[in-house]
Order: sequence, then structure tokens, then C-alpha cells
Amino acid sequence: MDAHYPLFDQPDAYPYVVGSHRVPIRVDPTDVLPPSEATLAIAEAIVGMRARRALDIGTGSGMLAILMQRSGCEEVWGVDINPRAIKCAAANIRRNGMNAPTHLKCVDVRGWLPGERFDLIVGNAPFMPVPSGMQIISEGINWAVNGGEDGTVGLIEFECAASRLLADGGRYVFALPHFVDYEKVLQTLRGSFAVRKIAGTVMSYWPPDWEDACNSHMESLVRSGTAQVWREDGIVKSVLDILVATRLRKGDEGSPSA
Repeated sequence: MDAHYPLFDQPDAYPYVVGSHRVPIRVDPTDVLPPSEATLAIAEAIVGMRARRALDIGTGSGMLAILMQRSGCEEVWGVDINPRAIKCAAANIRRNGMNAPTHLKCVDVRGWLPGERFDLIVGNAPFMPVPSGMQIISEGINWAVNGGEDGTVGLIEFECAASRLLADGGRYVFALPHFVDYEKVLQTLRGSFAVRKIAGTVMSYWPPDWEDACNSHMESLVRSGTAQVWREDGIVKSVLDILVATRLRKGDEGSPSA
């Protein structure tokens, strides 16, 4: 994967390419996070996945919802706690000429009860370890990236939502970096899901305006043994895995996760 992507410089729609799909996306990066390395890695992994009902948790720019539509999902939902992200996703869906029904909703997914469950859920959860009390750039960006002091809070919250909203046999696709407590995150899924890795890449730890504070915090996590990172040409890097967790059907609970 190309390590360069336009994070905080998007005056016009940027023509992202995912597999054979060209996906022009435009955001206001002061309020909505542009597609990140994790977003693009998930995007590549879900191309071709089909489902009757699909959900993108934390839809942001709407890229993953667009790709689920293009992959043949019959009914696609995108939810986000950030109202500006919902407006952004709606504009990008129109920009990409999508005709299949897409439902966008501004909601805190932690308490959302839509009624019918989903067969496929994708979620690029906030997983950046951020010092306590620090807000990143704006409320919208903070929602998108702040994973709490050890980076696991958002990952676990998204997992709990997926567990509640998935149908038996349904799949949850998510990104999990090696600079957080990997086993702590997976523990939430054990017993109810079969988990396997479907892709992996190397990502850059990229905070620009808040680099000093967050890198200092990351180094403290490295010293504690929590984070697995290294430096390359002065840039902090880590492995990023893309995992799929399949909800076990009744009677299969307790099977081990991979």
C-alpha cells in the first residue's frame, strides 16, 4: 500500500483507488478524518464481500459504505456520532453516483438498537493512544482517532456494538494495530466469535499537530511493554492487521478464536 495519502490537504475530491474501484472522496479535515491507512486497508479487504444488510460503524467520509454498495450489499447503513461526518458521507455517496439504498444516521452506536441485525459490519475504530484530557484538533477529529490512554477504548466499544448488532454467522471486519494491547482487544470477542487475520500492512504513526505529546505518550507505552513500534527514517511505524470476526451460531459458542 502506498504510504502517502492526503490527510490534511484536500481542497478537492481526491481520487482514491481501491482494487479496481475509483472512489473520489472530499472532506473538511478540520471536522472529518480523511481515509487513513487503516481505512484503506479495511477497504481493500472488504471489496467483493456481499451481505443482505451491511453496516459501517463510524462511517466518516463514507468510503467503506460506498465500497460495500459497490460490492453488492443489498442494504447499507452508515452511522457516526459526528453530525458533520454524516453530511460528508452523504455528499461523497452522491459524488460516487451510488443508487442502491444507503441509510445514514447520526447516532452513538454504543446505545443504538436498530431492530433487525446485520450480516456484515465494518468499523475503523479510534485506536490512537492519547494522553488523558487531551483533545485532538477538533471534536470531530477527536471522536475519529482518540482511543484513550492505551488505544483500546474505541476498539472495544466498536466490538461490543458489533457483538450486539450482528446476526448469527455475521462478520465484523476491523483494523487492529500492534501498538495497542492486542490480546486485551481480542478478549472481548472470545467465546462468541471466530477471529482470523485476512490482511496486514505497516502503518505510520502519523499525528502531525499533536506529534510531540502523542509520541511521548507512545514511548511511555513502549517502555511499559504495551506498544510494539519501531522508528524508520524518524517516523514511528507499527504493524496493522485486518481481522474478520465471525459471530458463532447458537450451539457453537466457546469455540476458540484464531
